[in-house]
Amino acid sequence: MRVLTRYLSKEFLKLFGILLFVFILLYLLFDAVGKAEDFIEADLPFRLMLVFLLAKVPHIALQIMPAATLIAVIVLVGLMQRSNEVMALKGSGLNVFALARPLIRMGLLTALLAFLLSELVVPVSSAVSNDIWVRKLNKGHASEYVRDNWIWYKGDRAIYWITHFDGRNRLMEGVTFYFLGADFELSRRIDAQRAVWNGEQWVMSEGVLQCFDPEGDCRVERFDQMAVDLPETPADFMRTKKRPEEMNYWQLKRFAQRIQDEGYDATAFRVECSMKLAFPLVNTIMLLLGVPIALRVRRGSTVLAVAVGLGVCFFYLFALGLGRSLGLSGLLPPALAAWAANLVFGLVGIYLMMRLET
Repeated sequence: MRVLTRYLSKEFLKLFGILLFVFILLYLLFDAVGKAEDFIEADLPFRLMLVFLLAKVPHIALQIMPAATLIAVIVLVGLMQRSNEVMALKGSGLNVFALARPLIRMGLLTALLAFLLSELVVPVSSAVSNDIWVRKLNKGHASEYVRDNWIWYKGDRAIYWITHFDGRNRLMEGVTFYFLGADFELSRRIDAQRAVWNGEQWVMSEGVLQCFDPEGDCRVERFDQMAVDLPETPADFMRTKKRPEEMNYWQLKRFAQRIQDEGYDATAFRVECSMKLAFPLVNTIMLLLGVPIALRVRRGSTVLAVAVGLGVCFFYLFALGLGRSLGLSGLLPPALAAWAANLVFGLVGIYLMMRLET
């Protein structure tokens, strides 16, 4: 068994490494052709383009690992079938599960490698590539701010209710400001259709000012425009929207909690946080699916098995993306959105393994 385990592990890792290298190289070649014009127009050196492409390698590797895992195991088992090694194993008294166990361990190893890659390498490399793309090539905005609806913000003796906030244009719409006195009693309330930052003050338009005195009397004034001095500037209401791939799991989890505590909708970040745990396990489930696919196709039809495997990979990643989209739209809880595809395809893989002829 030890000899079989070493042999299968060695052959799998060799095929996995070759496929991963080929896939990354093909992706980089196509990406370089597509991006070369942007670098030339920006009059940037070739060295910077090379840094940009190399910085994308960890993220590309992470995304391609499931396909490389699936094809590697299908090719390995297919070659063993063609050379009658599987038949020899059965003849020596071993069943197909003796073949599957070492490969499943390799699937767990690739899942661990994928998780470590996403935690330790991808955040740093993605920050480098995104910085070059945004700052050097001016593709997008150097500061992308949270643009959201229904925001509560607690200031110093004030609470701000903002129906819509656009940080890029320094604009609020549908605002209500509550100002509290020394005893935390309501002293003023301002309702306005819009509030625009002019560089020094917030200029509110089409609103109502209500002033409350200690005796409980209220004075109401309507205004077309009114400048209001607040300690908060637009920078206090907006937070830089860091890309999820630029953070590891714990950073993203803390960021999502902070966004939620400040009154913003953190659903997207919670979905991405769950995806960081769910996606590496795709490698293990791909391997769980790959073994029965390779064994069920007749001997000598490795190409057919690879084609079937690629079809399964496509539908798996499609289901994963669909779950993510449903989570981002709020139709599914973040954890379920991230793990639904793994649960379904994992059960399918277990079922197919149990149906194999031993």
